[in-house]
Amino acid sequence: FESDPLKTFQQTFSDDNFLNSFFGSSCGSQFHDPGSGSFTFLSSGGQPQFPGRSSRPKNDIKDPPVERDLMLTLEEINSGVEKKMKITRKVVTREGFQSSEERIFQIQVKKGWKEGTKIKFSNEGDRIPGHVPADVIFTTKDRPHQYFTRDSDNNLIYFAKIALVDALCGTTVLVHFIDDTTRNLSVQGVISPKTERIISNMGLPLSKTPEKRANLIV
Repeated sequence: FESDPLKTFQQTFSDDNFLNSFFGSSCGSQFHDPGSGSFTFLSSGGQPQFPGRSSRPKNDIKDPPVERDLMLTLEEINSGVEKKMKITRKVVTREGFQSSEERIFQIQVKKGWKEGTKIKFSNEGDRIPGHVPADVIFTTKDRPHQYFTRDSDNNLIYFAKIALVDALCGTTVLVHFIDDTTRNLSVQGVISPKTERIISNMGLPLSKTPEKRANLIV
């Protein structure tokens, strides 16, 4: 006498043809869970089927964006450049196995892009069941420059240091340009810390009309 009803069932109905005729051939293969002592019938794709349940959650959670700085020199903003940025994202299978993979993004930086420009790659974050992958967002940031800063209008600002005697009598200032050239700029009269000279069309390209340039302010 077999006390285990599951074994009794298996011994009595061991013929696969009988099972197919009883449950139907569309049930596919079967998966046995030794811990529970029960059978779960699988679809032909191998995924467990549960009455009234979908194999994929209806309301997946959107992960918050992954944000990274994209550091650019003023020379790169002046000429445009292609940058490659790498992130490492987590990949989790529905069975719970976890791994990591590298993702490389190619970004074509346009002439004159302003600091704070955002570049978004949708759904490129971690792969986790029940979650919609996060967007990956790169935000441009200017690297400090030896000579220049820039304002919100893409004007380049160059601070020239001069001696006190030159400030009182006037002088010639050596001015650097973003294309690595220089020019002598004559400044007459008394010079104060707020004295400015504007050299037209020698700043950075304008973001919306890159064929035009902003100014250089000395």
